[in-house]
Amino acid sequence: MKDLYLPKSVREDAALLRSLETSHVQQFASMFMEVFQFDKDITKPLKSAAKHLEVELDQVEGAVYCIGYLFIELAKKKAAEEDVVSALMSLEFTAEQAAGLAQSFAHHRPAIEATLASANTGSEKLSTGVGLSPLHQQGVAPAASSTGLPTYRGLDWRLQVQLGSRSLEGGDQICAPDVGDQPRFLLQLGTARSGCEAADQQVILEADYAQLSALHAQLDAALTHARGAKLRRLIRCLRQAD
Repeated sequence: MKDLYLPKSVREDAALLRSLETSHVQQFASMFMEVFQFDKDITKPLKSAAKHLEVELDQVEGAVYCIGYLFIELAKKKAAEEDVVSALMSLEFTAEQAAGLAQSFAHHRPAIEATLASANTGSEKLSTGVGLSPLHQQGVAPAASSTGLPTYRGLDWRLQVQLGSRSLEGGDQICAPDVGDQPRFLLQLGTARSGCEAADQQVILEADYAQLSALHAQLDAALTHARGAKLRRLIRCLRQAD
């Protein structure tokens, strides 16, 4: 396997790692896995580590996500066990640090590969979520080899309300709608995948106000989470590993 390439920002983040004891480096690897695999909040242990090492919090965060970059890159390259230590030593880690990181990588490798595979598989599925009912789907399905998430193209909607109906019994009597006939929204969601031919999709969904309100709450919570510094740093790490 060829030597690992580290972007400049990741190399700068690795500087703190090279100054640490091997046991601390392995603890940082475990912290990254807490985020990557379980999406846990590691703010407290990060602050504790920064205080113990007498460095800035940003340096500790950078060191943790540097390990994440290394582990993801090694997993994506399907590095053999004998290549992992040599690849890490090429990044100026000591033999002891490289061996410790290789041990941590071997321990977490199945979880990393499973998470990456799950992310790729999940990107092929369009979830309707929150009880939205898919009525019809148009267009060509995305290619199975694609790994990018679909991007938003547009949303058309209309409100469907039954104002009344004619009764079959009793002539032309106009009847009020049943209490259960609530107004519903008909939605046409357009998505696309970059780099794929004929990958546009149009999905027709039906939902009532309660379902759309719940969806709005979930999306608002997701946006709030996405603006967090922890997730932005993780996304940067994953993009650099692509």
